[in-house]
Amino acid sequence: MHPNQVLEQLGYTSPDSGDAWITEDKADEFNLPLWRVFKKETTVDVCGAYIFRTSATPSSEQVPLLPPRPAVHVVKAQTEQEARKVHQKLWNLGAAPFLIIILPQRVKVYRGFDFNSDPQSRDTPIAESALNAAEIARTLQDFYAHEIDSGRIWQTQSKNVTPEKRVDQRLLKSLKELSDALISKGIERKLAHCLIGKYIYIYYLVEREILTDAWLAQYGLKLSNITGDQTSSQALQTLIMVLEQRFNGQVFPLNIQELGVKADEFIHFVAAVFRGDQVSGQLVLPDFKIYDFSCIPIEMLSSIYEQFLHSEGQAKHAGAVYTREFVADYLLCELNSVKPLEKGMKILDPSCGSGVFLVLSYRRLIEIEIRKNKGKKLTLQKLSRLLQENIYGVELIEQACYITEFSLLLTLLSYVEAPDLHENKDFRFPCLHNRNIFYADFFDDQASIWKNDLKFDWIIGNPPWTELNKNQLKQDQPHFWDWLNKNVNRYPVGQYCLSEAFSWRVTEALAENGCVALLIKATSLFNQTSFKYRQVFFNQNQVKRITNFSNLAYVLFAGRAKTRAATLIYSKAKSEQIKSPIIHFGPFVINQTLNRSTDQKRIWALTFYEDEIKTIDPSLAESGDFFIWKQALWGNSRDEQALTRFKRIFTTTLGDLITTRQWKLSQGRSVVSEQNKTYQNVLIGEMPTYQLLNAKLMPKRICLTVPGLAIETLDNKQAFYYNGVVSGLDIALAPHIYLTPAYAAYSDQDFLFPGAQIGLSAPVKDSDYLRSLSLYLNSNIGKYLLFFNCKGWGIDRNRFSSEEITSIPVPDLTAKQIDELAQLHRKLSVSDSDRDLFNKTNNVTLIQKIDEGISDILKIPSHLMLIAQEFIQLRYQLNEGKTKILANQMPSDQKILDYALYLRNSLDSFAYKHHLINIKQYSEFISCTVEITDALEPLAPYIQKLEELSEEDEHLWQILKKPFSQWLYVQQGLRVLDGKYYHIWKTPRLIDWTCTQAMIDADEIIAEILSYSGAFV
Repeated sequence: MHPNQVLEQLGYTSPDSGDAWITEDKADEFNLPLWRVFKKETTVDVCGAYIFRTSATPSSEQVPLLPPRPAVHVVKAQTEQEARKVHQKLWNLGAAPFLIIILPQRVKVYRGFDFNSDPQSRDTPIAESALNAAEIARTLQDFYAHEIDSGRIWQTQSKNVTPEKRVDQRLLKSLKELSDALISKGIERKLAHCLIGKYIYIYYLVEREILTDAWLAQYGLKLSNITGDQTSSQALQTLIMVLEQRFNGQVFPLNIQELGVKADEFIHFVAAVFRGDQVSGQLVLPDFKIYDFSCIPIEMLSSIYEQFLHSEGQAKHAGAVYTREFVADYLLCELNSVKPLEKGMKILDPSCGSGVFLVLSYRRLIEIEIRKNKGKKLTLQKLSRLLQENIYGVELIEQACYITEFSLLLTLLSYVEAPDLHENKDFRFPCLHNRNIFYADFFDDQASIWKNDLKFDWIIGNPPWTELNKNQLKQDQPHFWDWLNKNVNRYPVGQYCLSEAFSWRVTEALAENGCVALLIKATSLFNQTSFKYRQVFFNQNQVKRITNFSNLAYVLFAGRAKTRAATLIYSKAKSEQIKSPIIHFGPFVINQTLNRSTDQKRIWALTFYEDEIKTIDPSLAESGDFFIWKQALWGNSRDEQALTRFKRIFTTTLGDLITTRQWKLSQGRSVVSEQNKTYQNVLIGEMPTYQLLNAKLMPKRICLTVPGLAIETLDNKQAFYYNGVVSGLDIALAPHIYLTPAYAAYSDQDFLFPGAQIGLSAPVKDSDYLRSLSLYLNSNIGKYLLFFNCKGWGIDRNRFSSEEITSIPVPDLTAKQIDELAQLHRKLSVSDSDRDLFNKTNNVTLIQKIDEGISDILKIPSHLMLIAQEFIQLRYQLNEGKTKILANQMPSDQKILDYALYLRNSLDSFAYKHHLINIKQYSEFISCTVEITDALEPLAPYIQKLEELSEEDEHLWQILKKPFSQWLYVQQGLRVLDGKYYHIWKTPRLIDWTCTQAMIDADEIIAEILSYSGAFV
């Protein structure tokens, strides 16, 4: 069986695959490295890459916002040993999760993100087959084109997608271990980093064949003096001097004398580790032998080193969060979609760290020039000029500056062949230190970037996110403190937030028509302390795009940072121009198709799901209201309508009610029995009760009343101490409600609330009113309104403040409604006290009864109750990136029927015609066809389950000329209007087939039909 027949058998070269199969002649800068790493291998033949789209192409004239990612690399090799080397190189490339190697007699599939470092062990494939069509079909079925297109590969092979074993994570671990070993030998941390960096540089030059024995001989050196077992500090010092003289580049400046009398020992140790040799009788860091620094993408290496510095404790005081290369690439793609990169544009990273943004930008500039030259490589001088004239950075930590310079020079070298470099004997690396990469404080007016009045077309970066107090600022950030005081009114900043200050400061370095792309704290869109910042910032700037990564916080930074991130793409506003709508993208983990596995704890690529896009009126953003961004992330069109309607139905707020009826709402007050530095004031005669709520004993789920077991009795004969704050005692007297995001528990027993807990108390005469309010707040409507009215809930914390809760709309109850709700509360409280608090079924039943009572007594429209219920029961469960939830499961037959009925009724009531709903359930997706009919009565939906694609769906897919379901799978759905038929395809997840979604689908169908110019036949 010929290798080309293997590709045909897998479906990669089939016409149905469209442009998903990439060969060298069609490869762009994102896929070309696959061919470059094997350029000198005469017996290895790269077949190509099968890609998976991470964002839909807006039109045939536009490129996707995000480039497609390779799912599988396919390479031909001659022997098992050669196959192992291929696997090693492509693991170092770190691009594709799967690798297929075609050998003369067999075809094997390997994990692209994992490689066995033991050279003595067999490189075990995850699947293999003889070159036989029947056996390939049986054993390699998971890797067929249609399995990639449909996305099934990410489920069936999820255990073999191992980003935690990818080269970046393994190298990071190795760097940390080597650093620890050096420090334990007595070397200073800074010197250890310089020595490690120097050897990475040397190994890169060796593996690129730039540093060879022949070249070293002219200086009296041999590789064995540097990387072999004959290392010496004198030889390394000579090489450093030679490299600096030859290339004019100080890469990781290292003064050998600072290593002291143990210099030879340290250098010998590092060289041995990089070789993977045994040291002191023990195998030390064998992983280093598997690294090929000529294959590892420079942007990945830059990102790795930045992670390394942070893991070592450097720069933490600056509040920086390292940027993984795919996140940096996403921000770059966003910026490029707004202001395309062109020749001559100057680029600045104001807090460049290890330079990942600058490396990616420099690479793009190079690729632009190569395309203009019709694929011809650039000269050394041209590469150098591009770097010197276009790339700039500022960094507060000198070590990071050196890493940035190192990364940029390696990027330059990655476009140069060794013979060309040696032939250009007069060529010198550009000197970047304090010429392009400034070791300075960005807020220091004396920094060169400001003194030289440099202006930039692109400003991109990930500035520090720290919120400091005054004392820290004056000591640690004196220039920032001075800038802040000078611009307190012009550039408001919330809680001394550095990322907000950077977002202002960069505009002073922006060229005319320049554009900024920053990764900032997402909480700047929500915090009350950032209210003024939002008002002024959105007024003075034209914000183009915002991506809120809050839901990806636990996976975006590989578990090393849980702070919520957001991207901000903007330019300075011009008074003569009308601001365009702001594009808001709020990705959820559940929709990250390349990371769909429920066990996946980190992601390695982003997918762009178009239904997560909203547009925001810039005038609304200028109000500073956090609700705009809460709705943009969590809400949909029906939520917007429902929340507006609820405010009309419930004409008062909890705050108004508290003021009118003179109730008390506050946090409690902690008291202790022993005096200490915090609790010094004694309570004498002020204790309203000697009972205390123990919040740890409260149930985690819905609770109508505070159980007696959660109330502890204090010794009334001893003194208690508090912190001197007088508020908090007045909510101890019953009746009162204990308020949490999970429940509003009523009690008619007196007890003290601990300091962090929120309580609402009222006079005894209002006890029934409090019971009614408890029932309302425990309903799905109450939780729904509370969620959308609390700033941080669903963003960075699952709690609310006593101030936030006052804004929730509440019903203005009549005496009759109070009586009815209070009676229902008493009735349900009895069953509440008897139920198993840990039984989910019992909880669901109780909530249903509460909702039924609230809906009936308050006359809530059924569709509003349904929207609130489905939000809390399904969409809210996506909080904190959860995926092991009901929303991600297959919808039941009843749920599909409910969807169909709601869709039919919504369409019938609008069009005064009857619609036939035809739903076909497949394993990978569900199709729904709406047909306009002349029937006189409502038509029952027609629902069927099918194993194979129906003729109608097959025919329509062929007409659409799309590879089967790759676009559908990425976008979770597809809609087509065809005469009197409207077709919807969506993935089989309950969250896509709810009654609320039926309302949204009906709205979209109606809107499209109204704008349809064809005939309904």
